[in-house]
Amino acid sequence: MAQKRILFVDDDSIWREFAEILLGEFELFFAENGKEALDKIKEDSFDLIITDTEMPVMNGKELIIYLKAHFPEMSIIMISSLDHYKNWADGQGICFISKEFFISLLPMEVKKILN
Repeated sequence: MAQKRILFVDDDSIWREFAEILLGEFELFFAENGKEALDKIKEDSFDLIITDTEMPVMNGKELIIYLKAHFPEMSIIMISSLDHYKNWADGQGICFISKEFFISLLPMEVKKILN
């Protein structure tokens, strides 16, 4: 079975490093903002997009709105240190993980979505 492909979008290298450690069993790709992520999504296919909210150029909310309109089948996890995004994510039908619980929840939620 092919290894699942995840695009992790965050402008902070520390969170990208955490993702690499936590999700090492998957094929990981990285982008530093929503625009960079869209460029990669248009060129390649991914099983899951994990995106932060606050980033330069194009933020995570803008990225998710675009993905929902153009790739409605795409699985998405929104991560943020700003918990007020949770209600918005719930309304979009996507998983939200507070960065406060990132280390403990991310691997479990990814496996749940990809299995």
